[in-house]
Amino acid sequence: MSRKKFAFLAHARASIARDVGQFFQPLKKIPDRFYEWGLGKIRLPAVDWSRAYLKDEPSEPFGFILMIPLSARQMLNMPRHEMVYRIEKVVEQAREMGAQVVGLGGLTSPLTDGGQALTHRRDVAVSNGNAYTAAIMHASLQRLLAVAGGRDAEVSVVGASGSVGSCLVELACRLDTARNLKLVARRAGPLQAMAEKIRHAAPNVTVQVATDLSAAKTSDVVVLLTAAADSLLKAEHLKQGALVLDGTQPRNSDRALLFERPDVKIVDGGWVSTPGIELTVLFEDWPRGCSFACLAETMLLALDGQEKHFTIGNATVDKALHLVELAKKYSRHGFGLAPFHSFGEPLPVEWFDAQQVRRDAA
Repeated sequence: MSRKKFAFLAHARASIARDVGQFFQPLKKIPDRFYEWGLGKIRLPAVDWSRAYLKDEPSEPFGFILMIPLSARQMLNMPRHEMVYRIEKVVEQAREMGAQVVGLGGLTSPLTDGGQALTHRRDVAVSNGNAYTAAIMHASLQRLLAVAGGRDAEVSVVGASGSVGSCLVELACRLDTARNLKLVARRAGPLQAMAEKIRHAAPNVTVQVATDLSAAKTSDVVVLLTAAADSLLKAEHLKQGALVLDGTQPRNSDRALLFERPDVKIVDGGWVSTPGIELTVLFEDWPRGCSFACLAETMLLALDGQEKHFTIGNATVDKALHLVELAKKYSRHGFGLAPFHSFGEPLPVEWFDAQQVRRDAA
């Protein structure tokens, strides 16, 4: 299959002012409520936010990021049918721009039921990015467990019944990464079903379920994978020295935690190293030479000439592992686990080495 051109759908995150202010600093001073009021009144098309170029073929863009001019909170508060309509209009816009593979970023995935609302389209291949996100989150979890006590350390997965969370849990069980899991989500029914499946398929794994975030208080590692628009994780939810892996956009952890709980480390999850692909515009807290895993999935599928819808609905382990193989195939562009960052700032490798030394000594 020949290579395709891609489009990736994104939106303003927790703060519209912060995202638009990177182009013109005074715009940061306008309160978000004024942006939200104006954008709610005027239905604007998506913005051609950023272009992607392969560094070894820089003459023509390989793809682009289309920014929906709405905040995460607005998207969650609008009627679902209206947001699906708006998202489909952006898909049409992407197709008119030449895209053949379309990735669903941020809330565009859960608002379309993981892309299921778009499967009637035959002019583009749609993927929600959750399979490679699960694979990269799993790789991050492996690295954190190496300094948190190994596979027997307690891991809470918040949002465990979601598309990425359920795939991550299955990967961790199948690959014997973690043997002490706590599944956290709002509804008990799906969690109980997941727990029973795990107990049958992986009897060496201890699994608990909880519907309250306070259950994470005993965990060595807390993984955040919800679709909420606000910061959910609070200082009282974390044990002493806990490691947090936040794979959400907009993120569910707040920078204030770094000051309230200096004993805790918060790691930005879902980042992929893509040094061979140049993006013309980045969010100000976006590490250079890196991409979100959901964007990286879209890029990988485009590089491989994907012609049919790929990750739709819940991600599966087989699709996650397939993307890991594609990452190896196109490794000249990168597609490995990015160095760890915390709120966009690099975390020194020495910190993890020092943690390991202290734990080994204990």
